[in-house]
Amino acid sequence: MKFFLFLLITFSTSAVANEKRWSVLLKLIDEEEKTISAVKKKDSGLKYRLFELKTERIKIWQKKENEDYMDKSTKGIKISRAKAFKNTRSLYKKTMEYGLKIVRQHPRSQIVPATYYTLALNSRDYAQDNREYSYLQKAIKHSPRNSDIHYFARTSLAEYYYNNKKYKKAVRLYEQITKNKQDEWYTKNLYNYGWCLLKTHKFDKAINTLEDAYRLSGTGNYINFQDQIMVGLTSFYVMGKQIKRGKDFILNEAQNKYEALFKFTKKVSAKGHYEESLDLLKLIPDYFDQKKEKEQLAELTLFKFDFYKQFNQKEEMFKVAQKLNKIALTKDQKEDAIHKIATEVGDQQQILKKGFDKHGLSYEIALLRKVNHYFDILANIDPQNKSKYLYFKAESHYSVQEFTMALPFYKLALETHLKTPSEMDVKKKSMEGIFSCIEFARLTKENELNELEYAYLKHIEIWPKTKKSQQIYPKLFSLYLSKNQLDKTQKTIDQYIGSFKADRKKQQELFTVQLDKIIKMKDSNLLADKINLLKNGYLKFDQATVLKTEKILATMLFNKYQELNKNGESKLALNGYKKIFYTDKYPQAIKADAAFNMGIIYVDLLESKNAIKWFEKGLPLFTKEEKAKRRNYLETISLRASLLQDLLNAAQLKKLVLQEFCKETPKKNYQTLKQAITFDLANDYIAKSLHTFDTYKKCTNQDLTQIKEQILDHLFINGHESKMISFINDHKLKTIFRDKVGQYYEQLYWKYRDSNKSLELQYESRIKRTKCQSCKLFVKAQKEYMKFVTHIKKYKNAYIRLNTPFNPQKFNPKLNKRISSLKPLLDKGEKAIEIAHPEYSILVFEKMVEIIEMSSNEIAELNPNIEDKDFYQQFKNQMQMVAKNIAGQKMAIKTRVDNLIQENNLYTAQQNKTHFAYDILQISDIRNPASSMASTLDIQE
Repeated sequence: MKFFLFLLITFSTSAVANEKRWSVLLKLIDEEEKTISAVKKKDSGLKYRLFELKTERIKIWQKKENEDYMDKSTKGIKISRAKAFKNTRSLYKKTMEYGLKIVRQHPRSQIVPATYYTLALNSRDYAQDNREYSYLQKAIKHSPRNSDIHYFARTSLAEYYYNNKKYKKAVRLYEQITKNKQDEWYTKNLYNYGWCLLKTHKFDKAINTLEDAYRLSGTGNYINFQDQIMVGLTSFYVMGKQIKRGKDFILNEAQNKYEALFKFTKKVSAKGHYEESLDLLKLIPDYFDQKKEKEQLAELTLFKFDFYKQFNQKEEMFKVAQKLNKIALTKDQKEDAIHKIATEVGDQQQILKKGFDKHGLSYEIALLRKVNHYFDILANIDPQNKSKYLYFKAESHYSVQEFTMALPFYKLALETHLKTPSEMDVKKKSMEGIFSCIEFARLTKENELNELEYAYLKHIEIWPKTKKSQQIYPKLFSLYLSKNQLDKTQKTIDQYIGSFKADRKKQQELFTVQLDKIIKMKDSNLLADKINLLKNGYLKFDQATVLKTEKILATMLFNKYQELNKNGESKLALNGYKKIFYTDKYPQAIKADAAFNMGIIYVDLLESKNAIKWFEKGLPLFTKEEKAKRRNYLETISLRASLLQDLLNAAQLKKLVLQEFCKETPKKNYQTLKQAITFDLANDYIAKSLHTFDTYKKCTNQDLTQIKEQILDHLFINGHESKMISFINDHKLKTIFRDKVGQYYEQLYWKYRDSNKSLELQYESRIKRTKCQSCKLFVKAQKEYMKFVTHIKKYKNAYIRLNTPFNPQKFNPKLNKRISSLKPLLDKGEKAIEIAHPEYSILVFEKMVEIIEMSSNEIAELNPNIEDKDFYQQFKNQMQMVAKNIAGQKMAIKTRVDNLIQENNLYTAQQNKTHFAYDILQISDIRNPASSMASTLDIQE
């Protein structure tokens, strides 16, 4: 052990000052271990030395890992203790195993008790594996009773009992241990012994023990624990209910009577001993340290505040607070005093607020005064934050609805903060309080305006560019305007411009209101000053506004012409407006109004064309805002023109609106564009409609699908086929309205089928390219129909050929074959009908009727070369019966066709042979499609 201590002393020299301390210490331990390990036959002493070195290594690693653990914790890095002390635990385990090993190897050696004792300390300090008790017991068992190890082990065991709250066992051990008065730690043992006695409710003996320990600690023979013992004694006296004894001991024995009395008083008061605490409080000032008197006085005064608060002595608390206002305080004491008083006054505020009767508007007036006094004390102790305390005074008055009294405190808090800012920024809160008080306080109108003026001015002074200030400038302007203080209205606008250059529109509005006020006051000189500002570009008013202001009197002329028109003198009114419009001296805005007024007069005269001409002249002269105001009127008169069937001018008015408001109102323009096109289409002005669409579609951001469909439908219904195809191609409508375009192409296909082969093929091609659902059905049906037609051609070519001379034996098989081949052919037609395409289904039915008629006629017209007249006539009769049977199938097909048409409301130009009235319509010579529509056979009774 001595060698190792030498190494530690060596380590502390400057020779290794630059090396990392942990690695150097570990290196020294390693070197000594190597030296001992080199000895082949090691006795128990060397082995014990190795055990000590291993223990020292644990100690070093424990300190090192603890330092790393604390460093990571301060940086917020989370790590488990098991992981943080991994090496410590590992070394502990190896060292424990080694210690137990040398005990087993040398059971009778003198190192056994020391080894067990060290194992116990290691378990306590590095592992906490609950083996400490076992090792201590073994150390006691194997050590001589009078040996140091025996005494140390018993002392550690007593501490073990003490730490694990086994106080009775600890007492029994300490009774023996404390008989050893030679131990320099005797006072510490007495201290622990005293606590164990206290825990076993032996108060007198516990106090006696600590008093002895206190006295002995001051002799110089033992470790000095006087401060720690005195702290314990102050608790012991109180718990043992021996307050007088405590006071006497402190006064007679305590080295630092002030500290002891002060701590003792705290303990006594904490237990609720009011009178005893008062008695002690009176004694404490007598023991102030001369050098620390001011600091101790402040400390005692702060305690008194808490003491009186504990016992709810409000008046005494207030007196103490007043004293704190007058004595010197350290920085920490000042913070403590502020915290204590602020907490108390905060509680008082809550009591005041809760006790406020909202219905009776009553509260405890004395409490409000007390709260104010507390805030005055805080302001004196903490002058830097005076504005904060003034604000809280204002809040106290506000909480009991004393708005008139709160208002000046809010204002004073604000002004104070602007001069001496406090830690709490009360500017915003105070300003909110000011506005709120003005709102709720019942001020006279004059006082309200004065307070508002203060609040507005102060707000824009502090926050000239906030959102709220942006709202305040116009309010302040209005306030000055109501007082006719036009010099201040102008100053307010100037300040507004300086803070919010982007609010030019609003500033222009204020300036315009100011102009109106000046005009109303007929102050020509002031008006002239404003006009000069405008001429110099003030607020960047447009030239029209400048001229309008200059010529304001000229607008009075309109009154004259409006009166003439009202009295029926429309021509004279028009002449007057024209004179204004064509006179150069008048500003553009007046000319615009004159032109528009003429348009209105022409509308009333039902001269829409002239009205539009003057609207076209006047609208471009208006400002954007003024023009927008006139849109609704133009829309209204357009509707009126349409109701009067003046669709041409109705459309022209709509186009005028689109032209003038193209970019301004894209959403609103959609309906206008649609109506303009509707009016042109109503006149069937196709070129105008398409031109309107192409020209003004840019004026709306809405989906134009509905308008495109409207134009498409009109072009188809009214037979503008080439325009329709161009419109479809130009606007890619085949994609948008695929089904409708396909249907239109198909209807045109049937229109030109068999009458115009070129157009028939053109529309057939378009149907196939469109690929709509009905188009696909058309293609499929057409394919099946053509197959059916091909089968019909083959059937026709397979007619019955008669032999000459006629041979009945050969004829009969041919006839049977011919008749039996008819049904398979008709079945092929049924397959085409199953596709369910209306037109092609009827065409197939037509072909089926046609082939039935052909077959019937073919058999009926058979004329064999038979010389036997009876046999010939017999043959003809038989063939007529067969032909009639075949022809009888036509009626079933016609009925099916008629049902198909009736059930599905079909109309087709392809129906001939299947039409019940076909023969009649043929005789009347009515052409399709009129022939189909002329039939009355489908009318139900």
